[in-house]
Amino acid sequence: METLCFRNNRFLTLKKKLSELEDKFDEVNIASAFFNTTELIEKWLNSDKKVKLLISLRPITDYYALRKIMYMDNIEIKFLKNDFHAKLIIILNSNNPVLSVIGSSNFTNGGLETNIETNLVSKNIKITKNIKMIFNSIWEEGYSLENSDMDKYKIVYDRFIEKNMNSETEDLLNELTKERNKNKSKITIKEAKEYRLYWNCVNQIRDIVEDISKEEYPNVSVYLTIDHFWHWIKTIWSKENSPLNKPNEGLIAKMFTEYCKWDKENTNYTHEIKRISDEIFKLYLSEDNIKNLDEDKLKEIYSNLHSGKERAIRFSADEQFVNTNDIEKIKKSLYYLLYSKDDIEIKINNLCDKKGEYKLNEMDTSTVRN
Repeated sequence: METLCFRNNRFLTLKKKLSELEDKFDEVNIASAFFNTTELIEKWLNSDKKVKLLISLRPITDYYALRKIMYMDNIEIKFLKNDFHAKLIIILNSNNPVLSVIGSSNFTNGGLETNIETNLVSKNIKITKNIKMIFNSIWEEGYSLENSDMDKYKIVYDRFIEKNMNSETEDLLNELTKERNKNKSKITIKEAKEYRLYWNCVNQIRDIVEDISKEEYPNVSVYLTIDHFWHWIKTIWSKENSPLNKPNEGLIAKMFTEYCKWDKENTNYTHEIKRISDEIFKLYLSEDNIKNLDEDKLKEIYSNLHSGKERAIRFSADEQFVNTNDIEKIKKSLYYLLYSKDDIEIKINNLCDKKGEYKLNEMDTSTVRN
């Protein structure tokens, strides 16, 4: 049948219908006000299918379900505010929309299976292309879901689950979207495109070692401890051990504990980098102070970048940084990196694009990303 309208029942559910279509598509676009189940999406992603997911970042959208699939390849996630209530699914093959679903089901366990829901599934190309156009227009209105958004949403979601409170959600969404630009610029730099994958890896490690890090370094960001943990693996641990082959969570936690012991007995680098961050970056790079930076301060900032210190020592790159760039352009680019409302991939792209207005000499992609 070209078009089928049905309600969830013991013979046919939306979940079962979508499962029947798995061999007929390589991409799926989902717009769902609420989201709390990952079973189908994980299965699709593990089969190398692409997924675009647009949700409303408010309870009952499940923080833990979102975090689970954010780590996976081939998925893009955007969010909208409380006024988003659409439910659309478009199935694509070779970039062509071939089937669409529109109805009452959210992408939740209830919406896909147990609730009394009605949905229309259509293979009519005219209808499906029109629904795809609608999805695209809503997608353009969405905000890319960043790890920083998730960290803040976790607090609201956990409190909602604990106390069944929804009053803070609107305040959170207003905070996350205030003056924030939407991803409309074209990303051309390879490293910018890969940045989200990089942070997915970082956050997988973060979830494993966070409790240990808070106990060992209670006043230090877990991301700072992870930064030097990786350096320790490469320069210290790997000299005595074989390369890691798909390490499990237990091994990573054990290695991190070993790193903490080594760090405190030797360089104590984790506390040192926290001190540098507090004394230099917060002092020099506050929103008000950037405009007052001079050459000496800019050299000091550059020399204390994670990827700039060795280059400054070996090649006087800090001197070249201030000598080969206009000082006002440096301040403009630093301000853009730290305080622009562009999403982070767009910032990286614009700072690394040789034709862009923010590109600086001696600032390669690794320097910008770190």
